[in-house]
Amino acid sequence: MNDTGMIPKLVDILKVSGFRAQIIKLLYHLSLEDKAKATFTYTDCIPLVYQLIIHCPEPIVGKELIALAVNLTTNQRNAEMLSGGGQLEEMIARATKYGDTLLFKCVRNIAQFNPACHDIFVQHLEDYCIMV
Repeated sequence: MNDTGMIPKLVDILKVSGFRAQIIKLLYHLSLEDKAKATFTYTDCIPLVYQLIIHCPEPIVGKELIALAVNLTTNQRNAEMLSGGGQLEEMIARATKYGDTLLFKCVRNIAQFNPACHDIFVQHLEDYCIMV
């Protein structure tokens, strides 16, 4: 599916709310392959996933959505895209507010694959200590 250019087409369909649940599941399965993870960088998937996480009406982000985010953040470029422009701070704030462990896993992946953002984690060290 990646070789035939399906990922960009599926990401475009992700913008339509009626198909979102099914598309997220398909994208999750595609994101398991390292080669496919790089393809996501050149689509609108990363900003869409971020928006869906931050604006999720439930306290805990849906398991398929967060699983997709966790897989995507194991790619350095994807992790950089998710940590820029204050996005990482907002994800940390949401994870801290609701105690969303899988969102923390996504944040941890960003720290692991994007060492340039370690200063942001130092700013939240007190919050981490309080949670422990």
